[in-house]
Amino acid sequence: MDPLSILGISASTVQFLDFGSRLLKALANTAENSSAYADLRTEAHRSVELAQAIERQTQHLGGDDEDQFRPPIESTILRECRRCISAGLDISVALEEDEKDPKQALEKISAAFRRVWNERHVSDMKSKLADARSGLMSRSVAPTANPPHQALAEDIRSADPAEASKPTSPYVMFTYHGFNAGNGGRQVQDGEFGLTDRGNADALLGSLHFDAYESRLRAIPQAYGSTFNWALSEPHRPDDISDQLMWSSLPSWMEGDSENVYWITGKPGSGKSTLMKDLVGRPQTLSHLERWSGGREVLVAAFCSWNAGNDLQKSQLGLLRTLLYQIVVKAPDMAPKLFPGRWAAQKIFGRAALEHLPEWSWEELFDSFTSLTALLKQRNDRRLAVFIDGLDEFSDDHSQLVELVKLFHSHVEVKVCVSSRPWNDFRDAFVSCPQLRMEDLTRNDLTTFVRGVSNANIAFQDLSKIHPAEAEDLVLRVVERAGGVFLWVALVTKALLNSLTDGATISELERLLDSLPDDLSNLYTHLWSRVKETYRRDGSRLLLLFRTYTNSPIIKLMAQEIVLPGRMGSEMLWLADGRKPEPANRIRQTLRRRLNSRTMGLLEVTSSHEVNYLHRTTKEWVDAEYEKLELAAAPNFDPHLGILQAISHSASPNQRNAMRNQFNSRILSQPQRLPPNAWGWALEAFYHAGRVTNDPDHRAVEALDRIHASFGEVLVGENSVTRQIRSGSGQINTTHLKFVNLAAELGVVSYVRATITAGPNYISIQDPKRNILACLLLGHNIDGFHSLLGFNSYVARNTLGEYAFGHIAFNPEGRYQLAKDILEMLCSNGPGKGKKIPTSVRRQLTPLATEITKRNRHNGAGWPKKELGQLLIMKTLDKTVGTNISAGGQVTPYGIATLGLLKSYGIRRSSGKRLEEWFAWKH
Repeated sequence: MDPLSILGISASTVQFLDFGSRLLKALANTAENSSAYADLRTEAHRSVELAQAIERQTQHLGGDDEDQFRPPIESTILRECRRCISAGLDISVALEEDEKDPKQALEKISAAFRRVWNERHVSDMKSKLADARSGLMSRSVAPTANPPHQALAEDIRSADPAEASKPTSPYVMFTYHGFNAGNGGRQVQDGEFGLTDRGNADALLGSLHFDAYESRLRAIPQAYGSTFNWALSEPHRPDDISDQLMWSSLPSWMEGDSENVYWITGKPGSGKSTLMKDLVGRPQTLSHLERWSGGREVLVAAFCSWNAGNDLQKSQLGLLRTLLYQIVVKAPDMAPKLFPGRWAAQKIFGRAALEHLPEWSWEELFDSFTSLTALLKQRNDRRLAVFIDGLDEFSDDHSQLVELVKLFHSHVEVKVCVSSRPWNDFRDAFVSCPQLRMEDLTRNDLTTFVRGVSNANIAFQDLSKIHPAEAEDLVLRVVERAGGVFLWVALVTKALLNSLTDGATISELERLLDSLPDDLSNLYTHLWSRVKETYRRDGSRLLLLFRTYTNSPIIKLMAQEIVLPGRMGSEMLWLADGRKPEPANRIRQTLRRRLNSRTMGLLEVTSSHEVNYLHRTTKEWVDAEYEKLELAAAPNFDPHLGILQAISHSASPNQRNAMRNQFNSRILSQPQRLPPNAWGWALEAFYHAGRVTNDPDHRAVEALDRIHASFGEVLVGENSVTRQIRSGSGQINTTHLKFVNLAAELGVVSYVRATITAGPNYISIQDPKRNILACLLLGHNIDGFHSLLGFNSYVARNTLGEYAFGHIAFNPEGRYQLAKDILEMLCSNGPGKGKKIPTSVRRQLTPLATEITKRNRHNGAGWPKKELGQLLIMKTLDKTVGTNISAGGQVTPYGIATLGLLKSYGIRRSSGKRLEEWFAWKH
């Protein structure tokens, strides 16, 4: 029997036995209090359900005659299981008789439990459960590198089920049922899907979904007018002489049993994504596919990759999540068979169990897709058509992506259409497949577009009336120059019409057209050069702000994700650009005009009111021009500071300013009601604050003060308000002190320095574990950080910890220098007069030196992340590490340097009895 089965059976049996002890006590109380009988009856019914669950888990394992062939631990566990099942049957019979003779029923229930429950049996079973858990961890869970799995594994190792944390039971059921389903175990059978199950399927969909997909889909332009109608018509030859068709018939491929993927390829900006979006949305597409399915239901699923977006928008993980999400939306009855582990956890523990399960992994999603293809073949009542746009925009290995696509299409029940640039990996894989090349087929579409857009312009209408031939010739020249690239046509047409609106003549328009480069990248450079000189600085700042924000991780706590946003809210960019808050509609209208004039449309406000790059090639151009944009933005511009200020305004309790979280006094007065993204915003603020390099006016400090004023009391778990911050009066706001400690722990040195400069009392060493110096030097101390969190959700705590200690800059040099300054301030005779720290203070700091010593052992292996102890800092100011420092400086491992710094002020690690004090401090 595998460890997962042993674990599941053992856990159920121990639960039954522990339940029996509580029921026996309740029976004794019932004898004295007849009013408690109804509650007892309910509890007895629950014990029967437990026994039935044990029976279901063991029914496929055979009888006691087979125990001789089992390992001893399995035989012992199964014997206890049979005893519990027998007791459950007796209790069930007693409950049926309780209406006739309640007293006799109580006696039978008591006898049944006494037969299986005694201290020795319970102790023995708990020991077996511990062994089962150890086996499971060593063979199944422990090897994973996923932090949530590791922490959950520690919970499961606990010998006492009562001590296991909340995530344990749902996680065990998720693992157990997922394992069994993959090995032929029972899944939900056909016909069992009801209203409750639909609710469970909706909950699963919520965990699969990520809203960035819809944003990308909305950002892809709709097909203009009648363009792309040719795609679902029969192909023709380029001329009367050629025997070869210009493209492979899409209707024939959709209707037939094609053995190959259909490949749509073309240059960047040639309209591949627009065509794919158009195909998925056309009713004719479904009609063609239904001829292939032979009357079976056709499930259509699509994914649009976006290289400028977050990780899920450009990864195979995001691909599988999106496809499975769309499939389950249309066929929710498939959910139990596609996700057996998560389904079982929901059925047993309720939908809230999903919050305690690990994040979706590639392995789990791939298994789900494999189950999907097997289910399609088994049921033979559905077919699946998959459209994947932008294979070249995936960040994963493209050769592996090709193999995945081919694997999808290898099933006769599945048909796959893909699009990509004609890169070698894709050309080699799909060269013999049915295909079309966009730039060969869109000349008429381009003409339709240029004519339509131009004729809608008043200035062009006037030109056409006066010079009709010249106006038409200008349209045809634009199409001729385009080389089949829709994006080039759109940008050039816009530039020409803008010039025409400004009063340009035909000859001036012709010269402008001749001056525009054919290559998109060079065209971007040319367009940028046309930005007015007075707008160039503003445009550079807008591009840098957007690039910095979309390259910075954000927390989506409800989705348990840390992602690159891929886009930016228009209000966020407005505030980051230093603008005052305005009504949302006003911001969007004005920002749209600013982006057009300051970036020439390289950034645009989408229909969903978000800012995004015009095209993937735009991002490539901005990345290549980054250093030039920095110079144009002025030397004192810091995009991280702008984003920090935007976050601080967006998180304001002022309803007018609160654009992401709507805080109010009711929430602020109830810390347990903290909005789920408040911690996310606070950590994102610390992320950007730690990266600010140019802030002469201390605006980052002001921004973090606004964060603290908005919800600092809730973040650090305080509910008292003491408004004497930085008064120098000797009274310290304990809430603000904890907030400053958090900033120190996360390495936001500028904020800590400003605080202690304004209020020296903040450096007082009253708590040897949670003081500014300890937080500053120990840094990534996840235990101390988690002590501030008020979340019951394990995954939420873990997601925040992962962000805090995986993404926020450590800043070793800044930590070291500030720690030195704090130690100088602690000297009894003032800074620079002998480094004499009072004995009482040194004693309070001894545990800190002991902790750093412990972490430094084995080349820094004791730090939460080993590399933290090996970070190098430049030492140029003194000789605190006990070596001669040359004028050129020296690099020293961070852990060694900080320990040397403490020693230079007489602060040393514990020894003997002091070591016991350190253990008490640590644990």
